[in-house]
Amino acid sequence: DPLTNPDHDVAANWRASHGIHGTPDGIWTALHFLGWQALNFTAAELADPLISGPDADIDQDGWSNFFEFALGTAPDDYLNRNMLPEGGIVEEGGTFYLSLTYTEWSGASGVTYTVQRSDDLAQWMTGPGFVLEVGAPIDNGDGTRTRTFRSTTPLNNQPRQFIRLQVAN
Repeated sequence: DPLTNPDHDVAANWRASHGIHGTPDGIWTALHFLGWQALNFTAAELADPLISGPDADIDQDGWSNFFEFALGTAPDDYLNRNMLPEGGIVEEGGTFYLSLTYTEWSGASGVTYTVQRSDDLAQWMTGPGFVLEVGAPIDNGDGTRTRTFRSTTPLNNQPRQFIRLQVAN
């Protein structure tokens, strides 16, 4: 809070930012993938799609540049995995359902996030007949929001279920 004239030598007066190149006061601008690329890669890297392309993975963490963009992580930081989508089980009214929780970057313009469910890993289904959002998205106050979805089929009716997040432009 710069208006309180904080002591910059005190670590407690600083926090990490999800916005690219920092976000004073939490202000950040929504970006399309091309703008994100321009802020994260040098001119030489931009000329090489194996480094800066949407399917590239320069830190070799298994996340493509486009996925890093959609989730608000850095393309060269393989250690930042606190935003990894997480499977789980939620209970509603005594019934248990397969769930998926993930954090999305609000600044990722032009991204579609789709939670899909499968019973066999071959056919993936989405929409209210297959997955439902649990509660409202949670604003994390840093340019991201956390969302949880669950299967519409209870685990006791169909114990073999799979759930995944698909991001696309």
